[in-house]
Amino acid sequence: MAGASNAELTAAVRAFWDMYLSIGSNAGPFDGEATRARLAERTTGASLNRLLAYFSSNAASGYVVRGAVEIAPTVVSINGDTAQVRDCYDDTTGLYRASDGSRVDTDNPLRHQVLMTFVREGGVWKVSAISDEGDGCAAPR
Repeated sequence: MAGASNAELTAAVRAFWDMYLSIGSNAGPFDGEATRARLAERTTGASLNRLLAYFSSNAASGYVVRGAVEIAPTVVSINGDTAQVRDCYDDTTGLYRASDGSRVDTDNPLRHQVLMTFVREGGVWKVSAISDEGDGCAAPR
């Protein structure tokens, strides 16, 4: 059973980042209700609210996210319907002006380490918190 849970959590990390990239790349009009519903598929609580505010702010500024995220998650703990996953991910995304495609942030070539807290709601692992643990980690082999 633990193997299946590890696989489920790894899939949940990938699904979270895929959702993030999909919502972030939307250059169309911002629909707060639709974005909240989409975020609720993979996030909950403060993480959902934080991302909703982030995407709303980006839309108001005319910014979109472009790029990819290469994950390297390791399950730290599973305790019932709560789990922690440490990820040393390679973030090749950037924040761009939708109007002319110019980049507005600065590339960071280092991998980023985070501790992601997941809760299982309705059978789905959702991100409830992400704690930044710094840059420069090495992906597990």
